[in-house]
Amino acid sequence: QDNQITADYQVTERKMKSVLVTGATGFLGSHVVRELLKDPEKVVYCAVRGSTTAKCHERLDEILSFYFPEERLIDLPGIRTVKYDPNVEGDKENLPTDIDTVIHVAASTKHYGEREEFLASNVGFTDKMLSYAKEVHAIFCYVSTTSVQGLMRFNTENQKYTERDFYIGQVFISPYAKSKFMAEKLVLEARKDYKDAFIVRVGNLTNRYKDGVTMQKPNSNYFLELLGAVINLGVVSSELMEDTVEMSPIDETADGLVRICSHYDPKFSVFHLNNDKRVMLSRVFAELEKKGIIIKKVPDMVLAFKLNHALHGDDNRRKIYEV
Repeated sequence: QDNQITADYQVTERKMKSVLVTGATGFLGSHVVRELLKDPEKVVYCAVRGSTTAKCHERLDEILSFYFPEERLIDLPGIRTVKYDPNVEGDKENLPTDIDTVIHVAASTKHYGEREEFLASNVGFTDKMLSYAKEVHAIFCYVSTTSVQGLMRFNTENQKYTERDFYIGQVFISPYAKSKFMAEKLVLEARKDYKDAFIVRVGNLTNRYKDGVTMQKPNSNYFLELLGAVINLGVVSSELMEDTVEMSPIDETADGLVRICSHYDPKFSVFHLNNDKRVMLSRVFAELEKKGIIIKKVPDMVLAFKLNHALHGDDNRRKIYEV
């Protein structure tokens, strides 16, 4: 209930000098690394999975070069590669002890899969990084998702899920969202005796606002997978056509995340970092039509028939899941 900023609130900046970023080779993590490196006085440790430190460094270079080919971030004096896999016990010794901030971005972001995989990647990993942050007396920022609002049972038209909400009776159909919800619970419980832990819920991460560059592996994004399936079907329900979607540009999100971390106040435990302007899906489909991709609006019964037909046979089924 304290997560409410009043008009007279005074923002105070805290200087981050040494930061550990998990998920540095991911879409959001790589952009967070770049934002942090804009300050030449910062030391940014990038936790990367791999068999050797050299291979981790090579992988980090590959990702940063893909998203920022002209900047050669890997050569900057402030960047460090840390070989770390939460499932390899000895890797904990590689983690630095002289940091003041942990930004935990790493997660399994698929919206389908085995429950145990999500528990290990999104809950178990968070638990380990939270314990590590407490050990080194660092501020811990857990990057979650607005998907933890799940499906609301009652008054869905008027009910809003805010920074002051956690469990409001929502139902989870995605193991990803459920695991992120469980990880949030760990962070909120830790705040009982560790106020330097907080949550940032990000929205539907999309291409950069600056130049339109999108993620290296678009099939790992739920929205793009859904859009790809609709394109391959060639039809969409009338209800979906009139729905809206939230899109958060990755560069703006990374900038906002770093700003929140650098102005953190222990009073607040949850932040929402997403676009407050939603886009009609009909507008998205109209833009696709300009590119020659025609999506027809059909009744739900017709859509169900086409979907059922498409899911029979490997070739058709593959088309549905391709992006």
